[in-house]
Amino acid sequence: MPAYSRVQLSDEDLDKIAGYLAGLGPLEEHVEPVKLSELSAIHHWMAISAIAGGERGDALHHVGHIIERVKGEHRETMEKARALLREGDLHDAEHLIEEMLAGKTKPEPRRRS
Repeated sequence: MPAYSRVQLSDEDLDKIAGYLAGLGPLEEHVEPVKLSELSAIHHWMAISAIAGGERGDALHHVGHIIERVKGEHRETMEKARALLREGDLHDAEHLIEEMLAGKTKPEPRRRS
């Protein structure tokens, strides 16, 4: 989750969030492990969220994880998104990430040697 500045969340908001989290009960159902494709989608959303918050470093972090997990055209597109982020072009990088998330290119897991 991207970091939020003090301007975005007041102390009152933080207290409400902390109270909500403290009130959550334990998870009582079995949870299946996250599939690679789901993990990739999560990193896409986290990169988009980081860009929306102006957090280029966080976006680069998540794009790096995506690049580790995909291949082919998807990987090439994410490498372009990473280059755009490094140049400070968050707008175009965001569009590339959104396109990949929308499935213009199906993510394929990379085989690890």
